[in-house]
Amino acid sequence: MLRKKNNLIMKTHFYLIAIILFPLSIFSQSNSFGVGIEFSNKSEGSGINFSYDHIFFEKKKIPLLVGLEYSVGMSDFYTNDMTGYIGFNEYPEDYTGEISNFFIGRPAVKIGFELSNALFISLSGGYNFLKEAGVFRSDAISTYYVETSNKSNSAYFRLSLELLSSKISPKVGYGSNGLYFGLSYQTKSSKLKKHFNDKSKIVQSKHFELGGKNLSNVNFFDLPAMVEVFINDCKENGILIRKNKIKTEFKQLSKGVLAIAKGMNIDGEIYIDVDPKKWQEASPSKKWYVLYHELGHDYLNLRHGEGGKLMFNFVDRDYSWEEFFKDKEYMFESYKQLRNNN
Repeated sequence: MLRKKNNLIMKTHFYLIAIILFPLSIFSQSNSFGVGIEFSNKSEGSGINFSYDHIFFEKKKIPLLVGLEYSVGMSDFYTNDMTGYIGFNEYPEDYTGEISNFFIGRPAVKIGFELSNALFISLSGGYNFLKEAGVFRSDAISTYYVETSNKSNSAYFRLSLELLSSKISPKVGYGSNGLYFGLSYQTKSSKLKKHFNDKSKIVQSKHFELGGKNLSNVNFFDLPAMVEVFINDCKENGILIRKNKIKTEFKQLSKGVLAIAKGMNIDGEIYIDVDPKKWQEASPSKKWYVLYHELGHDYLNLRHGEGGKLMFNFVDRDYSWEEFFKDKEYMFESYKQLRNNN
């Protein structure tokens, strides 16, 4: 009967967790499913840990996660449990006088936040369900255990670090039940990784200047302001072109096209269309890379194949800040050489 009661308690925990997880998993931005092991030499015991985290990262300056965990004890209690078959005082000659606590299960809640790029720190808190049992020994079945009526449940906590930079992420922690190691699987990991990369590039942009402007102070949705940065950057590189009328517009473009220059070889006019959805999804460095590419056509009248890598036909991937600065300097130098040769 007692064993059935233990199983019922564990099933109840699982059902409660499932009821909470279901709506979270449907409306989540990213889900993380994990498994781990806690090692302990105390009565709270070692356990296999299963976890679910809901990660909030879109439109969040500091990404957050909330989660639920459940640990199952790895003790040999059930293997040699004679509770329900015999009473505690039924075989007093077998009783050793020893009492052992066995870790049965532990539900917990978890909350964390991003400590640095893609590195999260979290705190888990819950309750250890333990069974106190007397230790018996006999020649027939060796050591066996019989539950007492005492309860020795205890509070639980753990501090953990988790790196969410890839689909499979490592976790390590330490708490009241001992040392913890685990792995987790992220859904929507590509979006999560892009979010961390974009955020990192926004932070990096605070250290960069173009055309006398700190890039972190330039609004990505003010296209004329970005064009002015390009023009001033040209001036700083010794490229002086008479003032142009600037016309920019956000409009849906053909599949795979982020931006297009319409004013090439039309002196006195800069005319660029930008796809709003693709622009929203592009990283900061890619936005500048693409804009410089189109202005290479529109303002400098460069064709594909002139101006180096930045003027290559396809701009179909993300670019680092290092690539951007290297390639745009090459484009400016190529333009000046072409101008001097003509």
